[in-house]
Amino acid sequence: MNKKTLNRWWVGFIPYVLSLTVVTAAMASSVRYDYDREVNFSAWKKVAWQASGPVDLSIPSQRIRRALEYGFKAKGYTFVERDSADFVIAYDAAAWKETRISGRYYGPAFGRSVDMERVPMGVLQLHVIDAKTGRIAWRGAVSGVLAKNGDEAEKKTAKAVEQLLEKFPPKKG
Repeated sequence: MNKKTLNRWWVGFIPYVLSLTVVTAAMASSVRYDYDREVNFSAWKKVAWQASGPVDLSIPSQRIRRALEYGFKAKGYTFVERDSADFVIAYDAAAWKETRISGRYYGPAFGRSVDMERVPMGVLQLHVIDAKTGRIAWRGAVSGVLAKNGDEAEKKTAKAVEQLLEKFPPKKG
């Protein structure tokens, strides 16, 4: 491949990489949810944690539980024992590192630059289960860039849960 062909290849490649980076960044802070349209969410007042195995006592898990409890209480729900709850909640969380690539073209005299960065990402998925039927009534997920330290993590977790719970209970219509 000669130098001229290589330069043409890079000129076409860089916008493609930049568009992928923009698409990835736009998806990074999304909230997705779905729910059972047959469930009467307005009748629910009492919530409980789903007891499935040992409770995770890690700091991130405690942070998520606090944020979820605060969010549900702020919506007017009361936490009770599982056997008297209208619905139960459970969550899953995952983290990974995403590669983000950006590039710049400085002109024929200065060439091109390609930067690669590994960004810590995470997703929180919330499951809302009808206590009477045991079926999932609502499920939502929020994803975004993870925090770099504990103070930032507290704020980001609270904001992520707030964004997620904006969609619960679902609005009819």
